[in-house]
Amino acid sequence: EMENGLSQEIGEECGEKYGRVERIKIDIEGRLVFIKFTDQVSALRVRMHLIYHSAGLSIHACLCMIEQLR
Repeated sequence: EMENGLSQEIGEECGEKYGRVERIKIDIEGRLVFIKFTDQVSALRVRMHLIYHSAGLSIHACLCMIEQLR
């Protein structure tokens, strides 16, 4: 249930800021969040934003293949 609430919160925030979110996968134990956007431009937009605005935080944004979200 915690994952569902967190997924919804992340989806809403990312959708407002970067573009339409198609799917979110959360790995609580690994402390990882995978976000699939409906288009590549949105994914690039969030990655660039995090590169420039996450200094000092433990946030790493990378692009991955769709198969990793299944």
